[in-house]
Amino acid sequence: MLFTEKTKNGSFAKDPAVVKFSDKYLMYFSSIYTDEGADRLGIGIAESDDLDNWTVKGHIPFEEDCEQKGIGAPAAIVLDGVLHLFYQSYGYAVIW
Repeated sequence: MLFTEKTKNGSFAKDPAVVKFSDKYLMYFSSIYTDEGADRLGIGIAESDDLDNWTVKGHIPFEEDCEQKGIGAPAAIVLDGVLHLFYQSYGYAVIW
């Protein structure tokens, strides 16, 4: 399998996590893309039927304050038919 995402800054994709879910293969990967006018590290999503041909379906949106500086290094697992995604955040530290 060979995959990269073409962006305005060239090609980039790292930290792939591939799972089979609902008869499709899904790949989550660290990606650099433009969001709200800024280039940030984020997580891309690609889909395949055969593990050779991939189509980028989108990116995980930055929704929480702790994600505003970027997210990456995804890890995916399917347990009991539910897809779980874990990832790192490069945002703000919260002190309780």
